[in-house]
Amino acid sequence: MDVAIAIENSGALGSSDFNDVKRFAKKLIRRLSSSENNIHFALLEYGENATVLTDFRKYRDQLFLENLIDNITKREDSQKRVDVALESVKENIFSLKGGMRQVPRFLIFIASDESTSDFNGRDGAAKELRAMDVMVVAIATNGDVSDAFLEKLSGFNSLVYKADVANELSGLVLDDLSYKLCGGKIF
Repeated sequence: MDVAIAIENSGALGSSDFNDVKRFAKKLIRRLSSSENNIHFALLEYGENATVLTDFRKYRDQLFLENLIDNITKREDSQKRVDVALESVKENIFSLKGGMRQVPRFLIFIASDESTSDFNGRDGAAKELRAMDVMVVAIATNGDVSDAFLEKLSGFNSLVYKADVANELSGLVLDDLSYKLCGGKIF
């Protein structure tokens, strides 16, 4: 399968929460890597803009991906542009240019807050990603993120997760999400 992970990197996340998000992303990669050999990962960070750290063109091993995550430096962007991140994922990751394959596709979107820009989960890049059979998993790093925003981002209630605080992500999400992605039971 192809799994893209979008990590929020904005001023809305404190340094401690940002480090918790990075630890969670590394644990998620470890868990998924141990369950299946043919997973290709892509990584993207977003705030005011979106930066693709790696795409699907080459297989990246767990150590390479963890080093990429470790080297993400904390930004203080005032914006959380989900629309820009989704557009970048569509153009640069889930595309021929990004090395997308004909396998199950997942976008794991980690957010600390709602988008600061107006975005519609039924139109634009979100709609186009769903048309390409990309399942979007929406993960909130705190309990203040609205369920409506997460459901709009994902499109499926069963692929929405919300932790009260960022350091609870691993316990809340890892087992259930890895079962859904690797066990073949998405809904």
